[in-house]
Amino acid sequence: MKHCLRILLSIFALFCVTASAAENAAAPAANGAAFDFAAPDAVADLGAAIAPRDAGASSVRDAWYTVAVKNGDAAKPLARVFTATDSPGDGLQISPMPMRPRLIDAAGSGAGILVERAMAFGPNAFRVTLPPMQTATLALHFEGAGDRPSLLVWAEPALIAHNRQIAILAGMVSGLLAAAAAFAAGAAVLSGRIFPRWASLFLAALLVAQLAATGAFDTLWLTSYGGPYGFSALAISVALAAAVRMLDYVGSFEAVYRRAKLWRDPLAVIVLVLGLLAFAGVPYTGLAIRVL
Repeated sequence: MKHCLRILLSIFALFCVTASAAENAAAPAANGAAFDFAAPDAVADLGAAIAPRDAGASSVRDAWYTVAVKNGDAAKPLARVFTATDSPGDGLQISPMPMRPRLIDAAGSGAGILVERAMAFGPNAFRVTLPPMQTATLALHFEGAGDRPSLLVWAEPALIAHNRQIAILAGMVSGLLAAAAAFAAGAAVLSGRIFPRWASLFLAALLVAQLAATGAFDTLWLTSYGGPYGFSALAISVALAAAVRMLDYVGSFEAVYRRAKLWRDPLAVIVLVLGLLAFAGVPYTGLAIRVL
């Protein structure tokens, strides 16, 4: 038990470090103000500084934006990595996007500007290098970004450290959930009791939801209907439905209200139906699942 508590405390500490790194991002630049690559900030959020640009975009899912940048260092060229990221509220929208925000193309105005895809940080990142004392305008092509994309500009060492922390945190959480689900499944097989069966289903659904949050299923057909947020809502609904049955074994609903047990199975079915509708991309259903 003490060993498990130490593991959980380590995960919590790592989560706090990662969260504080994200919260310490520089404040968004004001519209019209160029972001300085020579600024000491390891990461800056330029979501409020980008301006929409009508360049043949078909919808809010596919749009171009522009942002002003500069290199205030007179001695050497400087590079920053631009990445699009989903915001915490994307999964809480009435009709979530069928994909995560992606930065699929970038171009710069001015001589000597180098814009290249930074594959080391994934297909969603571009490295921009500015010559000394250079000011430029970048054109950025987003997909699945909605009305206002979230754009982060990183110093490369900070992005490397951030990705390492995220990978460690996601691996530890997923590993603990997988171990717990396997333990519950083993207990269900050996004992034949119904409670560990629901517990194993509950933990397995949480594991799938955790993996969906990390983007592990983004390229599979599972996200082709309601997108990654819809599939995540389906996994959460399965966990909720299993939790309803688990709670009835821990403390019977009849002990609280004599006729409450009659609503146990219908409630679980309703939650599952909401999850299936969210998986199909029906508005409001994913939000309802997350509220539950």
